[in-house]
Amino acid sequence: MNKLLCATAFLAALTGCGSESVAKVSKDDTAELIRSRASTLNAITTAGYLKLKSVERTSANPKSYLVTFETDIRDMLTIPVPEGDKLAYEHNLKVTQAWAKMFCTPVLKATAKVNGISMIAGTIVDSAGKRHSSTSCY
Repeated sequence: MNKLLCATAFLAALTGCGSESVAKVSKDDTAELIRSRASTLNAITTAGYLKLKSVERTSANPKSYLVTFETDIRDMLTIPVPEGDKLAYEHNLKVTQAWAKMFCTPVLKATAKVNGISMIAGTIVDSAGKRHSSTSCY
């Protein structure tokens, strides 16, 4: 988890965390706005990379989007949980909670609200496309 915390601190410094403003856009520009907000998380660190892979509209009513990031940072990836393995479960819980905090920023939530977006989901995949953590922002 230390590398994840370092990556989070690096991303916060890189993006200025909180220096973004909430913007209202036309219907046609909503996906681009989400893409620009999400791309602030793009980073290459000593721990690896986190890059925006896609922004997809998943539903028109209610309006929702799925934002997918790819990473090779081991501490941002979940691990298989054999039945009863509490350590693996705890690791995955911490990874997913950290991802939710990193992705669901107050600015992203406010931007969604101002633009009539019901939900923006953020998911992390590895280079093989395997999903690891997902979170939803309302």
